[in-house]
Amino acid sequence: MSKRTVNSEAFRTTMPQVWRMEGWVKFIEIGNQSFLIEFQKLEDREKVLGGRPWFFNRSLLTLQEVDDTVSINRVQFRYKSFWVQLYNLPLPSMNEEIGAQFAASIGHVIRVKTKLDGLA
Repeated sequence: MSKRTVNSEAFRTTMPQVWRMEGWVKFIEIGNQSFLIEFQKLEDREKVLGGRPWFFNRSLLTLQEVDDTVSINRVQFRYKSFWVQLYNLPLPSMNEEIGAQFAASIGHVIRVKTKLDGLA
């Protein structure tokens, strides 16, 4: 989604080091600053997908598992979920309702983490 062009070679070289892979990883450029990434080891794939969000050159990476029954051209990268933490809220504001309002000002809210009583 970035208007800046990605240095493909730098991306291929840097990300495996950042991810600290046990096995090899292949980057196949599929156009429009998109790559198909193949991992030798399932553990590496799970570590990368579980460790999100990832950034490269101050840009957020959108990683998505690919369904091999769907054409790669139909995969859309329109949304990226990430965790936001709020600090220094007044005590009465530390609840699920206020958290959801703050989060909604950024985008779609998936979940607001609170205790069972709704307080954070």
